[in-house]
Amino acid sequence: MTGAPALILHVGHSKTGSSALQSAFALSTDALARAGIHYPEGRETEAARAGRITSGNLDPDALLATYHRAVRAVPDARAVLLSNEACFAAYLNTPAPLRATVEAGVALRIVMFVRDPMDWAISGYMQMVKRAGHTGDFAAFLEKNRFLRRVEQFFALCDGLGIPVLTRNYSRCRDRLLPEAEALLDLQPGTLTPPPVGQVNRSMTRAELALLRAINREFGAAAGHAVADALCETLPDVMAEAPPLTREAFRAYIARSEPVRKRLNARLSADDAYLRERYRHHFDPTANAEDAAAMAITGEQAEVVVATLRAVTTRAPATDPAPDPIRPSPSPGTLKSGPVSRPGWLRRIASGLRR
Repeated sequence: MTGAPALILHVGHSKTGSSALQSAFALSTDALARAGIHYPEGRETEAARAGRITSGNLDPDALLATYHRAVRAVPDARAVLLSNEACFAAYLNTPAPLRATVEAGVALRIVMFVRDPMDWAISGYMQMVKRAGHTGDFAAFLEKNRFLRRVEQFFALCDGLGIPVLTRNYSRCRDRLLPEAEALLDLQPGTLTPPPVGQVNRSMTRAELALLRAINREFGAAAGHAVADALCETLPDVMAEAPPLTREAFRAYIARSEPVRKRLNARLSADDAYLRERYRHHFDPTANAEDAAAMAITGEQAEVVVATLRAVTTRAPATDPAPDPIRPSPSPGTLKSGPVSRPGWLRRIASGLRR
């Protein structure tokens, strides 16, 4: 497609600041346009501009169609920018949309942020609890986690299709995410407008994690998802805490990850290479037990939890919502309709707040 705009595809991956980047892209459409990059609006654009958790402007299954629609809208752009971290997993499972785009002659390049193995695992586990109804502990999650191997497979997929992948390590640049994105997109410094909130889709405290796991067990994944989003969006500046993990479990995970880490580092720059992390970098050795006395929840957090649970457990949807291809949701589980009695953990929170 000689003379047609290039396609820049931001694929995440997960837990590397995608919602923050999408908020900045949505807030900067005019500045991007002046720089020759067209960022098409999607149904979540206004939510992104407000700094809420979003999934970008692309249905991964409609990559080529979305690109063609954007080119028809702005044919003189130098590039079209599309973003959705779901592309990472979607194209590993079904690479046909990527292959079709390459075969159509589109000048495609991928932007992907990576993250150090344990740093990602902590955030990835929290995301499973927040949005997929996960109820297990962190050690059990680590035993089954092979995400670094998925990153290796994604690079291999792109190599096979001849797609260049531009990378940055989020663990190195989380405090300068927008300047690094500007560099990857060949933009002048200051082009991207920061999100209106300090953190988008923040991680959880230990107390919030314990609450969410209990909510997932008691009410199902949809309730946990709603409460997690409410906590993130209502109280975005709460500082996250790592979940408890023993040294033994940490060492086992690092050892399992080491061969893949070394292979990936052979292709990454020195600045982006995965670190061999140390236990004390992430974990407090005195806080490894699920000790209720070591966890605290504020009145604000409790109010958000209770208000959200009241909303999602006292109404039943008339019909199942239509699936959203841009923002796929985990299986919601079964929500109880009508009045719901408070389980013991919620009664204890309320009792503690009254003291």
